[in-house]
Amino acid sequence: MSVSFDRAAAIYDETRGCEHRGKLCAEALEPRFASSGLTVEVGVGTGLVGAALQAGGRRVVGVDISVQMLRRARDRKLAVARADALALPFASASVDDAYSVWVLHLVADPAAVLSEVMRVLRRGGHYVTELTSIYDREHDDIALILREMDLQLRGGQPPRDDRERIVGLAELAGFRLVDIVERSTDVYLESPLEATAGIERRSFSKLWDLDVDRWQTIVVPALAALHALPEPQRQRERHAVHEIIVLEKPC
Repeated sequence: MSVSFDRAAAIYDETRGCEHRGKLCAEALEPRFASSGLTVEVGVGTGLVGAALQAGGRRVVGVDISVQMLRRARDRKLAVARADALALPFASASVDDAYSVWVLHLVADPAAVLSEVMRVLRRGGHYVTELTSIYDREHDDIALILREMDLQLRGGQPPRDDRERIVGLAELAGFRLVDIVERSTDVYLESPLEATAGIERRSFSKLWDLDVDRWQTIVVPALAALHALPEPQRQRERHAVHEIIVLEKPC
């Protein structure tokens, strides 16, 4: 089942960088589209990225399964529709471009979503998808701890939106790989104690329904490791790197 963000709608923007981060993302996506026509955001959320693209003159329609997130996107004057990414409410070959930001790891069936995007795109249209963040592993002591926690939560498996996996599924759906680029403009300050507070609030979907045993055996040791870092109250400069995959529906 795809993950609905109804429960996180009220705090989503403040925990994901607000309008500034949406604008940075939009600036990275805009040059990757094939045309200036109708553009669909699959998993629009609160509309942070879509609103920034629309402010630049792009016609955006957002789709999401979360009613609460869509209400916030509508407040940003975006045209939206409630629908599952597995059944987009558009006729075949009716959309010029499409995109997703931090979404493919949340859907029930990424292969089916890619096939559905392929269906609605016009020939020559692009699907641009930004994957979940990769953090500076060498210099980021917080990231080193969280990486190990995430790996254990996944049972040692790669992320669901692993780049190689998504590219392979996209090619099976009929897409042509155009480019893979990195966006590294997200820089922010966070202390180990602030990172701990975010985990304890279960700000991220991977923690929402974690059972007591897994919380105690995986998350609690990570929290202890964060507390044990030198100067845990001191903010570190953290760098988030995002991989952007550009796919094309062949002409």
